Amino acid sequence: MKDKILFALFLACSFTNLLAETPQSFWPKVYPPADAIMAQLDTCGPEIFADKKPLIDKLYLMARQHPEKPALLWRAKFWDAKLRRNTEHNLDNGNRLINEAYQLAKKDITSYDYHRILLFKNRLEFQQNRDYYNLYVFSKKELDYFSSIGDELRSADCYTEVGRVYDELGIPIQALENIEKSYQISKKYGNKWTYSRRSNIAYCKFKLGQKDEAIEILKNIEKEYKNGPDKNFYINILTNLCFFLSDRSGNDFNNYSENLIENLEFCSDEFIKHTAQFNISGYYFQKKQYQNCIAVLLNILPYFNDTEDAVRQGLCLSNLASCYATIGDYKKATEYYDQLAQLQLAATQGRVASEVMNAESLLKIKQYNMQLEEQRRTNRFRMTAIIIGSVLVILGLVGIILFYRYRSRKNKVQLENEQLKSEKQQLEIALQNKKLVASSMMLEEKDQALKVIKEYIDDARGRDSVAKDVATKINMAVNQHLMSEREWERFKLSFEQVYPDFFEGLSTQYPELTEYDLRLCAFYMMGIDTKQIALILNVQPLSIQRSRSRIRKKMALDRDTDFITHLRKFNPKQFSE
Repeated sequence: MKDKILFALFLACSFTNLLAETPQSFWPKVYPPADAIMAQLDTCGPEIFADKKPLIDKLYLMARQHPEKPALLWRAKFWDAKLRRNTEHNLDNGNRLINEAYQLAKKDITSYDYHRILLFKNRLEFQQNRDYYNLYVFSKKELDYFSSIGDELRSADCYTEVGRVYDELGIPIQALENIEKSYQISKKYGNKWTYSRRSNIAYCKFKLGQKDEAIEILKNIEKEYKNGPDKNFYINILTNLCFFLSDRSGNDFNNYSENLIENLEFCSDEFIKHTAQFNISGYYFQKKQYQNCIAVLLNILPYFNDTEDAVRQGLCLSNLASCYATIGDYKKATEYYDQLAQLQLAATQGRVASEVMNAESLLKIKQYNMQLEEQRRTNRFRMTAIIIGSVLVILGLVGIILFYRYRSRKNKVQLENEQLKSEKQQLEIALQNKKLVASSMMLEEKDQALKVIKEYIDDARGRDSVAKDVATKINMAVNQHLMSEREWERFKLSFEQVYPDFFEGLSTQYPELTEYDLRLCAFYMMGIDTKQIALILNVQPLSIQRSRSRIRKKMALDRDTDFITHLRKFNPKQFSE
């Protein structure tokens, strides 16, 4: 009898836990057998795998048997699209199916089916087109809808998308805030709903400098998900762990790298696979297995070239140059350093353009949030006016008070819009400065790298370990790439496009300033501090401070005069607003 009671209690507890981890299905009832399938598919978690295909095939069969119930067909296409997006490397079929489902479901744009399908469809399109502003607006609107009907898991998806927008726009604090909201909702339904959210939280914390916390989160996910169904997700976790641990020596980095090598054959996602191989090359480099490192990098470089992934192209080229320089193949090292320099020069303009686009998206999002807040205020105002109008007799006095409040708020919005416009102008100047700094740093880094290679060659020639005619040819090739006056002139031309009157004004008032003095003044004008200038010019910060003091003496500035403020007087148009 006692055993039976314990068994009954066990069943009751298990059933309670099952209910706690089973999300409520919001699909409207259409046909009982199909409704049961929809409920099963909705409990799969955020991903759906190949073992659920028989359920989707049953939905298709029911749709053919009951053409009078069109919802069966678009629901089958919806789940089929989700399955193909997760299991097929070619995503065209998944995109085609979700668009077909949308065309069928949009006959009733107020239904749950329409919003559920639209959420998945637009998320794919906006991410593919990098349309962050419209993705943000859409996610916020859908968040309101799913929150209003109590669908917590879809609300969590919307919070995640808002977080991703902020992450792409370079605001990890707000990204983390929204993803943590998503996680707090999802964890009520069990771990399978939280793995991707926890991974996103770790990445945001890493960007915010909370590295130890990020690593701990990923370690826990790796332990829990080791035998999980999505191998691509597991390999991605291992890849991120190796990346987070790459600057640390110890067993953790080696163990996770070796685990990554063992599991790589199960990866079906090309991007994850190539990114993982890049981290594996870092493992070989730390182990001083330079030939293995070179082989991996040469294998993955064409993929990143084809996908135009400039960041990973640059990392591959930089690491190849380092490997070849380490093993003494200076000709190859110079070749890859030169390719890296060309890539950085070509990527600078694209990066600046992308940053400008992101900045514009962020400004639009701020304006949209202000409009939402103003709309809420307006709605509250209208409700207040109705209540007051129905209760109070003196409508005229109340109307005057509310009118002045409304006009004050409108003026405030106009002032805020003007402030946003001013911030955008200042941001464009800052982005131009970043472009100039990147260009200068690239030239200096290239110069320093070639000088190091030249010293290696001179040393080898002195010890007769390299033939003199070979060393002379390499020296000539290196010398052709060293910093020249023409490169400084190019920098001046780029600088003068942003600050057209600066050099002319300085040289006219202080003719004793040298070219080096003018260069330092240009860096300070762009807002670069002393330590950063020292890094760019490869000198000690103390040397920069001394040069700045000499320039102040040439300008006859007293101690109370701010150096940067004085420099801005020679290009007042940029700082007039």
